[in-house]
Amino acid sequence: MTHIKKIVSASALLLWSASIEISLLPLTGWARTYLPQESAVLAKEEESDTVRQGLPGRRLGGGTRSGVIFSHEDDYLTALVAQDDLGITTASHPSFMFYVPAMVSDQTAEFVLRNSSDELVYETAFRVEQAGGIISVETATTGIAALNFNENYHWYFSIIPEINDRANDVAVDGIIQRVDPEKWFIQQEVDVTLLEQASEQNPLLHARLLRKKADLWHDAAIALGTLLQTNPNDVEVASEWHQLLETAGLTAMPNTYKPAIRTCLN
Repeated sequence: MTHIKKIVSASALLLWSASIEISLLPLTGWARTYLPQESAVLAKEEESDTVRQGLPGRRLGGGTRSGVIFSHEDDYLTALVAQDDLGITTASHPSFMFYVPAMVSDQTAEFVLRNSSDELVYETAFRVEQAGGIISVETATTGIAALNFNENYHWYFSIIPEINDRANDVAVDGIIQRVDPEKWFIQQEVDVTLLEQASEQNPLLHARLLRKKADLWHDAAIALGTLLQTNPNDVEVASEWHQLLETAGLTAMPNTYKPAIRTCLN
């Protein structure tokens, strides 16, 4: 059974400033905070095509179709991925995170994973509640084979308002590649002993090292998502989460956001 984690149900925002103030805001308020300049974000993604050397991918989904699904036309489905749309992971069965804005009603979501030969590896569909939130799709319990090292897998995530007419789908997609951790850490000159100790003793430091030292943005995001689930009121975790989003161009304000956590299963 696929595990679908809803990391945001009501979007609790934690404002980090000289004094710490906690306030609860609607989930759509968060969407408009970290995606206020959608055209600029899209422009950056277009400019990154050369850097990505033709790799397919789109982090934002919506545009003229947003009004069909989302409560506000200027809200966008967002894949929480690195800025070049390429996710590098050491996980044999990686997880994927997506931000779904508040919607006009409950909707059907679909996740698809294909290998480099465009063969179907995994496909699942599930309901997403009207309130939306950050959805984490986990493949660890799906029974699929471990991802091959150094192979590009293409994933797709769609919100489907009309199952018999897919023209109105709002979708995002990107590439994920599994790397051999031993070789990768040598290449990145990572202190593996420190990384292992942090994994056991200091999960927050471990997530920070994954991003800053190992250049594993995707794995750091999943690690922080887990920490947010178990430590929803931890200011340091919230701050690290904001910094992670900021490095990927997923936030436009220097505030720190702490999502409320709730888990649901497919």
